[in-house]
Amino acid sequence: MDLSYVFLCGLMWCRYGQDEAGCELVRAVSSEDPDVKALAWALLSERDSLKQRSSRPN
Repeated sequence: MDLSYVFLCGLMWCRYGQDEAGCELVRAVSSEDPDVKALAWALLSERDSLKQRSSRPN
């Protein structure tokens, strides 16, 4: 699994909530490549951050 693929999965997960992309991010968290693992964790946590920001009143 390479960084470009993980990034695109993160985009699909964060932006559109695509379940398959989220599953790929979860799989990437188990990668032996520390860069892939770190990116996957960051993208998974970004989705939660975006949800919190969008639920706040203006």
